Amino acid sequence: MVNREAKRAKKEWLENKCSEIENCLVRGLSDKAYKIIKQFFGAYKSGAKVLRDKDGNMVLEDREKILVWKEYIEELYKIGNTDKRYRPPEVENGNFDSIGPTIMIEEIELAIKELKRNKAPGIDNLNDELLIALEGTGKEAMCNIIINTYETGELPKDFEKYVMIHIPKKQKAEKCEKYRTLSLISHASKILTKIVHKRIEKKIKDILTEDQFRFRKNRGTKEAILCLRLIIEKMFRINKPISITFVDLEKAFDNVRWEKLFHIMDKIGIDFKDKRLIHKLYINEKAVIKGEYDTYEEAKVQKGVRQGCNLSPALFNLYIEEALKDLREEEVGGIKIGGMLVQMLRFADDIAMIADSEKI
Repeated sequence: MVNREAKRAKKEWLENKCSEIENCLVRGLSDKAYKIIKQFFGAYKSGAKVLRDKDGNMVLEDREKILVWKEYIEELYKIGNTDKRYRPPEVENGNFDSIGPTIMIEEIELAIKELKRNKAPGIDNLNDELLIALEGTGKEAMCNIIINTYETGELPKDFEKYVMIHIPKKQKAEKCEKYRTLSLISHASKILTKIVHKRIEKKIKDILTEDQFRFRKNRGTKEAILCLRLIIEKMFRINKPISITFVDLEKAFDNVRWEKLFHIMDKIGIDFKDKRLIHKLYINEKAVIKGEYDTYEEAKVQKGVRQGCNLSPALFNLYIEEALKDLREEEVGGIKIGGMLVQMLRFADDIAMIADSEKI
């Protein structure tokens, strides 16, 4: 009898709590709803307590854990020549028309307005809501920082660094490889990179072929799937064979070589100031690994596009487009539709290679 009443009371209490959370969500009070959920479930506690170094030894001290992560990050983003020096961009043949226009206040205001809310802050601990709410002298100071940074090419140190956090892929992850890393970039730097992205977007878009569906306006998963399905149905309708090979480029975003990327930017005619800014962001890039007791270490990054940066999707598309250029010129594989050779469909680093036979 007592157990039955206890179960009934518990069920009734849970139903009331669920109704309260549902009402909050319906009324748009998401903060209150999540607060109730947090009170019910308690704070999140990671199941991963143990970390092991590359030799399998258990690491317990906070300082040692930071050093293990630093070694892992630097090894992951290391290139063969650790003393590589990149030549800074120059004004081409004295053509000062290619320098690029000055940033307008209206561009900065629009970029601030487009910042996404409720995102974790970067190394400077400035929330996006704070930047969006800036008025008067605070807003004027921010505009001056953005304009001066673009005109001089001298970046604040916080723009070059990002906080790297790690989330276990599985509950009992013990080695760094079993974690997913995320980068928290300064929101103030995103104002500048958003402006630069809009300036270089048109030039990158002009060289992209029609088979790329990722990181492009009005093109996404649905369009890519529809296109592939139409090609398959077309080949079935005319009773011709079709072979599709799906290729996933392993760690493609982490293996972008900066020297090659800078060379491609020169080829397509990106303005000097934009190239200089991107150059500085990359060659001075550092990942900050924080510990539990305000301790931290900086890891040097030497390749890959910057995770979480507004520029990264466009720069990756530019890089991979050039990498596949030779394959297209050789006309390897592919099928002809309406007189046009279709060799592949791409969705960022996922590629569907198309041919009329398994043998190419």
